[in-house]
Amino acid sequence: MTSTTKPNIKIYGEGSSFGGDFQKVTIMGQGKVTSDFQSMQMKVFGESQIEGKACINRFHLFGSTSFHRSLVAKRLKIFGNLDV
Repeated sequence: MTSTTKPNIKIYGEGSSFGGDFQKVTIMGQGKVTSDFQSMQMKVFGESQIEGKACINRFHLFGSTSFHRSLVAKRLKIFGNLDV
């Protein structure tokens, strides 16, 4: 039996990533996700821009995030500014 583990995204400082299917997305600094993605957990400490559609189980924000298309989330914790 093969177990498939979803990858994580970690952006520290400034950077960007394509979308996809992830376990965890962590941005500390300034980050951008350039296409649709889904994740079990996303944490932002700083600023981020999400250019595609996002489906996130748990989203924690400490700073500012803009979702340019749409956001579907089960649980949100916002300490800052969220623009959808």
